[in-house]
Amino acid sequence: MLHVLEYGEFQRIGGVATIKVDVRIIAATNKELLQEVEAVLVGLPLKEAILKFKKQFIARTLRSTNNNQIRAAEILQIQRTYLNRLVKELELVN
Repeated sequence: MLHVLEYGEFQRIGGVATIKVDVRIIAATNKELLQEVEAVLVGLPLKEAILKFKKQFIARTLRSTNNNQIRAAEILQIQRTYLNRLVKELELVN
């Protein structure tokens, strides 16, 4: 899905032709996003803020896949071994 949004193209499973698409997503929330981000990251040095965001993002993805690292790595579009290392570094181990 992210590939389609970023590059505007995809291939059907088993297909060889690349299909170009123009995709837009409309989303809504009842929260003030800037306030939410500031509440979490305000006052932190940039490096710490990035690490905190990364940890929360990976933890949320792992929860959504019931801690299936193979599926989470596919969603995050990273190698499973790299995700495994991040889980250990960020102390996300159960």
